[in-house]
Amino acid sequence: PKDQNAEQEKRRQKVLFGEHIKLAKTYDLPLIIHCRDAYNDVLDVINHFSKSDGKIPRAVLHCMSGSVEYLNKALELGFYISFAGNVTYKNANAIRELVRRTPHDRLLIETDAPLLPPQSKRGNVNEPAYIAEISAFLAKFLSMEKDIFEKMTSENSVRFFGL
Repeated sequence: PKDQNAEQEKRRQKVLFGEHIKLAKTYDLPLIIHCRDAYNDVLDVINHFSKSDGKIPRAVLHCMSGSVEYLNKALELGFYISFAGNVTYKNANAIRELVRRTPHDRLLIETDAPLLPPQSKRGNVNEPAYIAEISAFLAKFLSMEKDIFEKMTSENSVRFFGL
């Protein structure tokens, strides 16, 4: 019964996610997708709900994690990729590799407040002001000037959200 309940819940979540996809496409609104350990399921549901009209919804993978393969598939779909404070963690080499592989014109940053504060604030409630630390960390990681990195990610946000 436990496995059966888990499978029923998974099906329910896929149906609800599909409804979100349909609404995003109907109203031309972006999807913000936070996926944790369900990477193939996310891509399968998006593909399933895009078959009828061939239209892939505009989406950002929020608080990106997962494999390089998942990243590449998301990029092929035209998705933007967003990274949060956990990218600064000492053990986050896999996430930083995803940053390195994300095209600069699809890269976004976020705080994911109140969770995942940057390394120097671990143990605290995260807050939007910490975006400056995430930005400085990633600019240095990508060997970019901080102001150029901030301009780039701001322009990416404007373009993605149609502001």
